[in-house]
Amino acid sequence: MLANGDVENLARTVEIGGPDFDQDENTRREAVDALGSLADQRAIDPLIGALQDENERVRLSAVAALKRHAAFGPLVNAMRVNDSRVRRAAAEALGQLGNPRAVQPLTETLADDDRRVRTASVEALAKLGEPSTDPVIRELQVTNSQARRAAAEALGQLGNPRAVEPLVEALTDSYKNVREVAAWALGQLGDSRALNPLNEALKDNSQRVQKAAAHALKKIASKSSHDKHSITVT
Repeated sequence: MLANGDVENLARTVEIGGPDFDQDENTRREAVDALGSLADQRAIDPLIGALQDENERVRLSAVAALKRHAAFGPLVNAMRVNDSRVRRAAAEALGQLGNPRAVQPLTETLADDDRRVRTASVEALAKLGEPSTDPVIRELQVTNSQARRAAAEALGQLGNPRAVEPLVEALTDSYKNVREVAAWALGQLGDSRALNPLNEALKDNSQRVQKAAAHALKKIASKSSHDKHSITVT
């Protein structure tokens, strides 16, 4: 079927509830992979259907196939399914596609219940670069503390100096994990504006925050020393 580009029969093989639905999960997965390999837009609808397959490996193969088709909308929708592994794979795929329209749905996923999905969204937003910065900064103000923590982590990876002041404010967040990651992120940015706030964070009632602040101060000092050396050499 793959050699003949037989989209219709491949689709029937994975069509849930259809008369030709194959009960063998391996066969369905092979059919999904084949649909992903075909340069035929008719393959997208059956791949969307395969996201609801009873078998997780088939569902994950459907995400990979949709990525090969650069099927932006279906991948965004895949981030809303019940299977956390599918949501994570969809977030990773959106980061790899590089479409800036993915910033908003990925930002929303920073509040996901699953830590691995949040991590995938953070990494995807970092890959998308500059368009991610302002939406992620706004996430530092949301109610969900997990989203605030993930936003701080993403800002550290993005490396945009516009994030310094919002991250400094996050050093006083009511949630210690947010404060800890904000300190780490400021260390990643290496901006001297964070020195005084990080010194204050050394007095935090959480040892983890104190440790993150101390590490960040060392990174900023190291970067400052390196910059001065480079200027002198020049």
